[in-house]
Amino acid sequence: MAKYINTIYLKEPSYTRNNPGKLLNGSKYKTIFQVNNINQDYGRYFIAYQIYNQVIGFNKGTMNIGDDEFERANFQHHLAYIVICNYFESIDYTPADLCKLDISLITEEKVENAMNCIIETIERNNIPHSIKEQLFTQQLNSYLSEKYE
Repeated sequence: MAKYINTIYLKEPSYTRNNPGKLLNGSKYKTIFQVNNINQDYGRYFIAYQIYNQVIGFNKGTMNIGDDEFERANFQHHLAYIVICNYFESIDYTPADLCKLDISLITEEKVENAMNCIIETIERNNIPHSIKEQLFTQQLNSYLSEKYE
């Protein structure tokens, strides 16, 4: 659940991918789970789960980027993030926006479109196929922002 919230609500797919253990420690844990907020929206956990469940369901097998083959599961956090950005056509979506999300509109086609955004970002920036770096999220956000203009 920490991975889901950090990716969808805190918009940090690279951090999620690179630092899963750190999500359950210290201030990061308190931020993700809003430990001190007795009025938090607990529905966000279910929304994040539903998003990931849809994306993972359509993200099976392998894919090629250039001459390299990758397990598609390596991209699941970025895919979930991009699917949501594409849905709202913005990297600046809000928690309130997510409450209005129609999960049934997350289709295989939407996941493939998100994968194409990843591939385009990697190719455009000559990234050596490492999406673990926080810089990749910045490059991805730049690509998505241009796309939505």
